[in-house]
Amino acid sequence: ERGWLRLQAAALRRYQDPDKAFTWAREAERLSTMANDFSLTVRASAMISMLRGYRGEFNAVEAAFSAAVDEIERLPPARGGSMRREELIDRYANRGTIIMGLAYYGSLDAALERAEDYLAAMPTYASPVVSQGATADAYWALSFVHALRGRPSEARRAYARSAALYKSINHFLALLINQVEELM
Repeated sequence: ERGWLRLQAAALRRYQDPDKAFTWAREAERLSTMANDFSLTVRASAMISMLRGYRGEFNAVEAAFSAAVDEIERLPPARGGSMRREELIDRYANRGTIIMGLAYYGSLDAALERAEDYLAAMPTYASPVVSQGATADAYWALSFVHALRGRPSEARRAYARSAALYKSINHFLALLINQVEELM
C-alpha cells in the first residue's frame, strides 16, 4: 500500500517537484518488488520512464516506457479501489504519453505515424478516463507535429479534440498547457 501511495504522490507532484516525484517512483518500484506486486512494478516503471523523459532522456528510455505500457495493457482490469489507484497512474503514463514524448523530443515522423495508427485503432481501456487521457495525449502529439510542419488547420482540429478530452476527464493542467501551445 505504501508503494501505491508513493507512486500516486509521484504522479500528482510530477510537475511541481519532478526530482521528488522521481525519488518516490523509485521507492514505489523497490516496494513493489518486495510485495511482489507486478501491477505496481510496471506502473512504477512507466512513471520512472516518463519522469526521465521530463529530464530530457526520452530517447534513452522510450523502449523501457513502451515495454512498461505494453505490460500494463496486458494486465487484467482491476476492480474497486485497485482500479482507482491504477487509473490515476494510467491516465498520466500511457501509450499516448509515449507518442507525445516522440513529438516533443523531435521524432516527428514516428510521432505522426504512431498517433495516426493509435487513433485509427482507438483501443479501448478498462477505464474510460484512461482511454480518454491516452487519446487526448495522442491528439496533442498530432497537433504538435502539424503545427511544427506548418499545417495550422490540421493542428487546430487536433488541439480542439485534445482539449475537449482533457476537459472531459478534468485534467486541467494539460488542458491549459495545450491551449497555451495552440496560441503560440
